[in-house]
Formats: sequence, C-alpha cells, structure tokens
Amino acid sequence: MDKRFQRADWSRRPLTPEMEAYAALDTQHLAALCSRLEQRLEALGRAGWAAEEFARLEAIRWSERSDPEAYRRVKGSARLAARELAVLRALHGWRDAEARRRDRPPFRVMRDEQLLALARFEPLDGQELPGMTTSLRRGGAKRELREIISAARELPEEAWPQRAQRARRRPAPRRDPPWLRLRDARDALAKELDLEPAVVASRAALEQVLAEVEAGEEPAAAGELRHWQLELLLPTLRKLGA
Repeated sequence: MDKRFQRADWSRRPLTPEMEAYAALDTQHLAALCSRLEQRLEALGRAGWAAEEFARLEAIRWSERSDPEAYRRVKGSARLAARELAVLRALHGWRDAEARRRDRPPFRVMRDEQLLALARFEPLDGQELPGMTTSLRRGGAKRELREIISAARELPEEAWPQRAQRARRRPAPRRDPPWLRLRDARDALAKELDLEPAVVASRAALEQVLAEVEAGEEPAAAGELRHWQLELLLPTLRKLGA
C-alpha cells in the first residue's frame, strides 16, 4: 500500500480524495481476512488458543502513567552531555504539556530530532532557533522555547540529569537437566506445530511453570503461561514432577 498518508494530519477537514481512498483501502480486506483466519484456526484446532489471547487483550485497561525519565527514550539522547540532557528534559516536558493542551500526539507538536537540535543549541541573541516549524512560529512558541532553554542551561550542575546507568548483566541461563528437558520439549513442539519456540512458551513462562513443579505444586496457567500452552507442556511437566 501507498504509505504517504500514514502520518498525515487526519484531524483536518475536509479530507482529500486521496486520503479518503487510503482510509477505505486500509480496511477493505479485513472482513475477508478475518474469515480466512477463522477457518484456518478451526482447521488447525487452535481457535481456542486465539480466543484466550483475545480475552487477555480485552482485559487490558488503560491507565495514565507519568514517567519523569521519558525524555531518555528520545533517540540520540544517550549521546548528549549532562547539561544538554537538562535542556532535553525541560523541552520534553513542554512538548508533553503542549500536546495535551492541543489534544494532539507529541510528534505533531515537535519531532524528536527537533528536540535534540534544540537541546544542543547554544542560545545567542538574535540567532534563529533550529527546527522551528511554521506552526510553532505562528503559535508564539519561539519566545517560550528560548526561555525554557535558557532556564535549563542555568540550572546548577547538581540539578543536571545523571547519565543513564548501563543495564546490569542478566544472570546466566539455567543449564540443569530439568530445564534442558523442558526447553527441548518446547522446541520439539514448536517444530511439530510450525511455530516459533517463544510462541509455544516464552522463557519466562517456562521458568515460572518449572519453579511450580520443582516446588511440588500443580502447574497452573497464570502470569506468562496460557491454558493452551500448559496443555501442550503437561506431558513433559508430569515426567519432570514424577
């Protein structure tokens, strides 16, 4: 499909004929595709698997989260100096507040690459701010952004963000016989079903159910493990628990 309108401003009206055609094509084949997938799932005996996954997705409830470290997810932020990170943090907070005020996605207010350019910017009198779009100029953001950048740059060094710590190394994977037997059984099932091993059961799911068996408990479908996955793994788990 033509992807020209993937990130278009769909709030503007009227939509162009090209945008209307794009929107129609985006859903034109979904009903037929759904029917074909249902038939394949039934033929493979996996309709119940899909139903369980759908139920999990339907049970998810949105909750608003406030992440003070969200600015670190801007691509390229790890290469900024600590003082520049302070500017990026302030600009990221402004963009989030402005996006909420306008009821728009943040990238519609300012893109990440613009945030980075401003974070590296050394403000001088009369010098044009980089990455200023027409909408930002019209909205009167120019002066506000200069004040935000200047205030962040004037912060004392102790108020600058610290460089992100490197993630700790993950513990060495289990190599004991019970774990290897369960993993190999999972891999054999995956090959037989023509699925990726992680679809049959993720590493976390295997570790969870194996811990239950080793503790003398009856393995249960909870957390990472689905009921359909447990049914597939039960023969091997019973041998391990014997």
